Amino acid sequence: MAADPPAAGDGRASLGLLEAEPPAADPGATLVFERSYDLLVGDKGEDRFELPYAPPACGRPGFAFDSAEIVYVSRRFGEAQVVSTPEPGCVRCGPVVVRRYHEPTGKLHYRLRVLRRTVVRPCAGEGG
Repeated sequence: MAADPPAAGDGRASLGLLEAEPPAADPGATLVFERSYDLLVGDKGEDRFELPYAPPACGRPGFAFDSAEIVYVSRRFGEAQVVSTPEPGCVRCGPVVVRRYHEPTGKLHYRLRVLRRTVVRPCAGEGG
C-alpha cells in the first residue's frame, strides 16, 4: 500500500505506510513509515506519524510503543530528526514528530522505524 515515489524534481512529496519484515517472534512489532522530498527550492517542515494502536483484549497480546529511529534511504544537503515521541510502553499513543529540511538542489528520503513491544492486558480480577 506504499505510494509510488515522485519523479525527481517534480516538487511532490511521497507519503506511505509500510509494514516492515517483523522479527519472527513478534509479527508486526516494527512499523516503517517512509517520506521523500526533492523540491528544487528546498523544503523544511514537520512530519507527524499517527501510530495505529488499539488496546489489547483481555488476556490477549497487543503492541505498545517502544522507540523510533530515522533510517536514511538517500539524502543530499538534508536531514531529519525525531523531535517528539510517546512514552515507551504506551498503547494509545500520540504521534511521533519528525523535523526535516533539505537545501535547494538537495533531497531527502528517509524511513521512520517504529519499534513496538508485545504486551498482554490482564483480565479483570486477575493479579497485577
